[in-house]
Amino acid sequence: MICRVHVLREPYIFDNGKDKDMRVDLKEFTRHCSFAAGELEQDLWEYLKSQTRPIWLYGMGDGALKVMDAMAQHGLKAEGVFASDNFARDKIFCGYQIHKYSDVKTMYQPKGFIILLCFAAFRDDLYPVILDISAQQELYAPDVPVVYDGGRVFTLNYVKEHETQLMQVYDMLADEQSRQVFRDVLCYKCTGKVEYLDRCTTDMDEVYENLIQPQNSDVYVDLGAYNGDTVTEFLTHLGGNCSKVIALEPDARNYKKLCAQVELLQEQYDKTEFMSVHAGAHSHEDVMQFAATTGRSGKLNALDKPKKTVDVRVCAVDDLLAGQRADVIKLDVEGAEREALMGCEKTIVTYRPRLMVSAYHRNEDLFALPLQIQAMQPSYKVYLRHHRYIPAWETCYYFV
Repeated sequence: MICRVHVLREPYIFDNGKDKDMRVDLKEFTRHCSFAAGELEQDLWEYLKSQTRPIWLYGMGDGALKVMDAMAQHGLKAEGVFASDNFARDKIFCGYQIHKYSDVKTMYQPKGFIILLCFAAFRDDLYPVILDISAQQELYAPDVPVVYDGGRVFTLNYVKEHETQLMQVYDMLADEQSRQVFRDVLCYKCTGKVEYLDRCTTDMDEVYENLIQPQNSDVYVDLGAYNGDTVTEFLTHLGGNCSKVIALEPDARNYKKLCAQVELLQEQYDKTEFMSVHAGAHSHEDVMQFAATTGRSGKLNALDKPKKTVDVRVCAVDDLLAGQRADVIKLDVEGAEREALMGCEKTIVTYRPRLMVSAYHRNEDLFALPLQIQAMQPSYKVYLRHHRYIPAWETCYYFV
């Protein structure tokens, strides 16, 4: 059986005829993400094991290393590695000569080959390219978590093991759009098919306008503030001053960028109080080891195993606020969301702030984080959105 990617033109709706009971079983979850006709009986990894056509990796770096490891765990080996034509310049990666995409495509005409995407695509100049390739070739974007803890990937067996928790979260979701996103993200994670992500993508305008609805009186707490981009985003959508911004960032280089951006924002939003904190969000005050990486993804050493680490202060939001309120809390803390939420519990119980929670760093984030928050504050309405990104990064819960 040849597995082809087909764009799913119409969203599927599960309806068991009971308006008050939207529960669906695992078969209904997976029925629409089959590789061919019928129900899904194989996840991506089992499907790849059944194939004789060559598997090529598209891209290098950390993503390719994770995909290679996942392949090895399933008894698979890549035939080769290629890059976009303008990036393939006599490079060697893990013993593989890097080929041009155009050369590989010509090499395997007309029988074709299988492509595993090994990098993130979200920019305007790249995202459409990936969709175009997926329409022409058999392309998958394996779901390997940001925190590759223990090397486990999202398989159909993993879904079956956590079916109870997944169904609990599905029942919590407040609108049909959230349920659609949940189904599509789950199907993507099992199959690696990028069209599931593309069809459930929404932009942040919808989130801010319909869900978060920033107010001038808000105290906004940004956990994992990076270079200030999400602080800027919040204030831009607000269209004016808020009461206070508290921004935490553990990475030293990113913190410098954050401070520089806050200086610029202070000039524009002169009635907003800004507080930048060089620390990571956690359950308690401590000094912990972080991966010495650049970019957004500074991670606790306990969550991953980098070669080089640095000591970084971490603190609890409850201690930082010292009983004062927060109205909006954003959490994007590279796999430490569970611990960061523990450090927010008093604030969540007392003030019920609107929450913006990343749910993609760990396999279990899709179900464990909403269940953790519901246990703290059962009154929340829970929404799920996926924003433009391949793989399923930027899949976030919103609690209002």
